[in-house]
Amino acid sequence: MKELKVITTCESEELFWKEETKTMGPVEDCMHVVNVFPEVTYQTVHGFGGAFTEAAAHNYYLMSKKNQKDIIESYYGDTGLRYNMGRIHMNSCDFALGNYVYIEEGDKELNTFDISHDFKEIIPMVKEAMETSSQEIHILMSPWSPAAFMKTNGEMNHGGKLKKEYYECWANYFVRFIKEYQKAGIKIEYLTVQNEPEATQTWDSCIIQPKKRANLFVITLDLSWRKTALAT
Repeated sequence: MKELKVITTCESEELFWKEETKTMGPVEDCMHVVNVFPEVTYQTVHGFGGAFTEAAAHNYYLMSKKNQKDIIESYYGDTGLRYNMGRIHMNSCDFALGNYVYIEEGDKELNTFDISHDFKEIIPMVKEAMETSSQEIHILMSPWSPAAFMKTNGEMNHGGKLKKEYYECWANYFVRFIKEYQKAGIKIEYLTVQNEPEATQTWDSCIIQPKKRANLFVITLDLSWRKTALAT
């Protein structure tokens, strides 16, 4: 006989993550048979999570210490949802307190690159989640918009496109951000090249069409990563 671990969550029965071990075996009632084939697998689910945005972090730190503890436990703790993933935004997003980037206007060499903005609330919140969870928290990063001077419309909002002459600069920006977060104790394992890449929004947004994402931007990012990060 084989044993099967069953996890049940049922709101109507007020059950939350009830774990049971059941022994598999023959039953007489064929209408209640569940066939389990553990050797047959398809895709792998790495986990579930939520977004660490500036707006979320700002409101989080307006709460009392007790409420902060309750909130972070309810999402990342063993008595909560047990999230093991989180998404952060590079530069501002639609859930930020305003537009911001990590460099001064026109700095295509990234000499002024500084993530001190994120140390105020975003990074501390991520670290509290990491300390609360008994699992490793896997971080995904996405940008909503490059700096205004890198774009065809000259602003972070209302779409626009990344200018071709700034492809390498923007790729280096990714690498620098990942490395700075790593220095802060947060490893970024996954990324997307653009949030909603074909949407023009009233907030931070940038159009990057599929062909350009594949043939230009991603290739430049890959080369920049190899040159700037892996070689050091």
